[in-house]
Amino acid sequence: MGLVAAIVVGAASIAERSRPAVAALVATLPVSIGPTYVLLALDHDAAFLTAAALKSAASVGATMAFIMAYANALTRFGPASALAAAYCAWIPAAWFVHHHAWTVGEVVMFVALTSIAGAIAMRRLRHHQAESSGQRRRWDVPARAAGVVALVGAITALSESLGPSGSGTLANFPVVMTSVTLITHLRLGGLAAAAMLANSTGGMVGVSAALLTVHFAIPVLGAALALLTGLVFCIVWNLGIFLRAHHRF
Repeated sequence: MGLVAAIVVGAASIAERSRPAVAALVATLPVSIGPTYVLLALDHDAAFLTAAALKSAASVGATMAFIMAYANALTRFGPASALAAAYCAWIPAAWFVHHHAWTVGEVVMFVALTSIAGAIAMRRLRHHQAESSGQRRRWDVPARAAGVVALVGAITALSESLGPSGSGTLANFPVVMTSVTLITHLRLGGLAAAAMLANSTGGMVGVSAALLTVHFAIPVLGAALALLTGLVFCIVWNLGIFLRAHHRF
């Protein structure tokens, strides 16, 4: 749990000091879902992890709904109201993900449609800049670390009761995205936070693709190598997005 907290703090600190496009790529790395699956792998067999990974891949679509609602609400409302709007969008989407029996083809279609919708809905927000330099608050670091550690610990502890469907859906709970966005909003303004969210759709597609890779790789490679493959996939995917954007500019 200490390692999870350190990863969260480091990733969020890098995100806050970067322009929105780079911050989005850091925020979409498997900072919370990766440690969650490592701990789940210690307690469950390959069949559990395979089923959970497919459900987590589908839950990226619910995260897309969260991102769209959050980004657009940030341009109109304060931090609390914008966050409430985001979770009002996420909860029914996550409920649908949890209760639907997904096939791989349906997951690909669902994530593709939600990511395209997100890219269209948030295209005007992608290039907003910070409204102020902002100041770090004392509770920033412990709050974000505690939130992720609590999520990882809860999913691991309750995984027997939640089953692969519940564990897979909640493993992608947008706690890191919430933390980074909320703190960015308080420090740099709503438009900068909205820009970070608007730039995160590409990274979220990579998360879903990495989880599908894990889903297929576990029966072949085993849990450890499959999870490592998924991590490498996410890093390479986001690096590719960064290099493409950098080349464009």
